[in-house]
Amino acid sequence: MLKSGEDNLFESAINILEDLEERVIFVKNMEVFNDKIIDICLEKQKIILSGDIDKCNSKKRILDKNFKTTILFSKSEVKMSVSPPKMEKYTGYWVIPSVILIFKSKSGIIPR
Repeated sequence: MLKSGEDNLFESAINILEDLEERVIFVKNMEVFNDKIIDICLEKQKIILSGDIDKCNSKKRILDKNFKTTILFSKSEVKMSVSPPKMEKYTGYWVIPSVILIFKSKSGIIPR
């Protein structure tokens, strides 16, 4: 577990870990990381990006990536492909895009 916002330490860890493709990379407070770090993360398959997309410099690149699952906790100022309904505090909106044409996309409110 690395301290949030430590770009150099994060990049060193990414370069040192031999089994990185087997790990899930969790980035908390993505808005405090520089574009290079976000780009490295977006190249990986197993990533979780958490933070304020509105404050993130890399928001366009993040939104261009096709994620298997998206969980929103508030409506973003940035135009996104999904928009959550009005929710109570500590409630999330879960979206799984359709991968196979015979299945519909699933979405819904995650209760507290």
